[in-house]
Amino acid sequence: AVILICLLGLGFAAFSNGLALLFKRPEPLMGVINFVALPTVFLSSAMMPSELLPGWLDTVRHFNPVDYAVVGVRGLVLYGYVWSDLWRSLLVLAAWAAAGITFGTLMFRARAE
Repeated sequence: AVILICLLGLGFAAFSNGLALLFKRPEPLMGVINFVALPTVFLSSAMMPSELLPGWLDTVRHFNPVDYAVVGVRGLVLYGYVWSDLWRSLLVLAAWAAAGITFGTLMFRARAE
């Protein structure tokens, strides 16, 4: 569970660092982060079971890294270590962290030039 949360946090931290380098001022960054962070929680299955979500929201949920963390941690807590359920969450969150690190690194290099 700790690895899932760390991968999610690493992705968000790297993306926010990249955005901070892109915006160069804190005000627009705070607006963008609030605009992105709150909906990612509410557009996941953290607040209600995915079976109750409307079809369009269920589609959006599949592109939300928070949902993969929620599903992975929920599976670990309720069912224990079941690799067949856990691999997808680990893979998606690792890709999310890698994308965030790549974006942050590219913004850092662009700012350094």
